[in-house]
This record gives sequence, C-alpha cells and structure tokens, in this order.
Amino acid sequence: MKTIMNISKINNIDAIESFLEGNQAIAFAVLGDKHERYKLVQSTLIRLRYITLSKPHKGMVIRFLIKITGYSRQQMTRLISKYMQTGSVHWLFWSNDTGHFYERQYSQS
Repeated sequence: MKTIMNISKINNIDAIESFLEGNQAIAFAVLGDKHERYKLVQSTLIRLRYITLSKPHKGMVIRFLIKITGYSRQQMTRLISKYMQTGSVHWLFWSNDTGHFYERQYSQS
C-alpha cells in the first residue's frame, strides 16, 4: 500500500477530528488493491474500538475511512456492518456461474 501520509499515528477520535478538519481541501488517495484497503478498514476499526464509540464519534470514523480509502458512504456502511456481524472484513468474489459469493481459492495444479 502506498500512502502519502502516515495514518498509523491516528489512534483516537481527537486525531481523526483534526485530520478531517485539516485536509478538507486536499484530495489524495490510498493506492492498493481491495485486500489492502479492506485490511486497512478492519485494522482501523479494531484500533479505534469502533464498537464502543458513541454515534457522533462513529460518524467521524466513517468520514475518515471514506476519505482514506476512496469508498462511498454506502460501501463503507456495508463493510462496517460486516465487521459488526463477523468481527472481520473480507473481500468475497462473486461467481457468475453459481450466483454465490465465495472466498477465492486456488487449487493445486
């Protein structure tokens, strides 16, 4: 993952609030594939103890994650719901053949 700034030091709500206030006019993106971005979302939710936060603080965390991942609010809400239900965020592959989601697995040749 290639980030322009170090976001690992953002580990509380005050740091997120100052980040959001300070970078409103600056556009940037976190580069990487879906697996890396999903891992980033999961680690951020765990690090900030998202489940225990109040509703206004959860909104700040959602805005922060939207900003650093580039995902829409709807996608972020789906990922957070998945985290709340299962405790993890995984990217699942959709199969047009079977019409089901499944984790991508490779067989031995």
